[in-house]
Amino acid sequence: MKFHAIQHDVVQNDPRATQAIIEGLVDDANIAYGDFVVLPEMTTTGFSMDIDVVCQGDAVAWACELSKKLGIWVQVGWAKRNCNRAKNCISICSPDGEPAVTYEKIFTCNPLGENQIIDNGHEIVILEIEGRHICPLICYDLRFPELWRLAALEGADIFTNSANWPRIRIHSWSALLVARAIENQAQVIAANRVGEDDVALWGGCSVALSEEGNILASADEDSEVCISALFDKTASEKWRNDFQALQDTHRELLGNIEVRHVSA
Repeated sequence: MKFHAIQHDVVQNDPRATQAIIEGLVDDANIAYGDFVVLPEMTTTGFSMDIDVVCQGDAVAWACELSKKLGIWVQVGWAKRNCNRAKNCISICSPDGEPAVTYEKIFTCNPLGENQIIDNGHEIVILEIEGRHICPLICYDLRFPELWRLAALEGADIFTNSANWPRIRIHSWSALLVARAIENQAQVIAANRVGEDDVALWGGCSVALSEEGNILASADEDSEVCISALFDKTASEKWRNDFQALQDTHRELLGNIEVRHVSA
């Protein structure tokens, strides 16, 4: 199954202009029917502590139109508003043009004040597509390995991360993604935004990683670009069977969180 990560800038206060940028990148990329596209966190608005900013437009409706038009899977970031609060979400839109699953970010980035307007989610979601078990996560979730390990123990073999990760800490982004792939023996694809706004200078470096943490495709810190990688199911299964490290996990040390399984 082929996966793509698109990193792009955001036109502030103009979701439609941002959508046009993404559509141009999609048109230029070699994306085939049935492929999976990962977009950054808060895809069309960017990351902000202004709830009116992050709740602009309807990113899910737009992504569903795009997924149906091209017959692809699209992971899109958006904010679900509840009065003066919201949830930081990603939805995976199916080739039928419908949201297959929505994940609500469990770990809000409180060092940047995200908890001022965003409430935590409370469940992991794993979507099965063509025998692959895909776990979508968001940005700061990357710093909490217990979340990833719980998903891996529930069968997740591909992780898709949508992010707005600042350039000042981009080394941590790259290093932690490799660590998450290695320790969970899972394939990982992560899309981070580029550009600069009032919040941060964003770091790009979107990447696709093998089940052993090898880089299959990567982007730089600045470019608006699509990266692509073929995630081989046989290779993933073979490595987990040949080196059965996951079986040595002490699950009782990880805590409990609800895991929801969905079949496409």
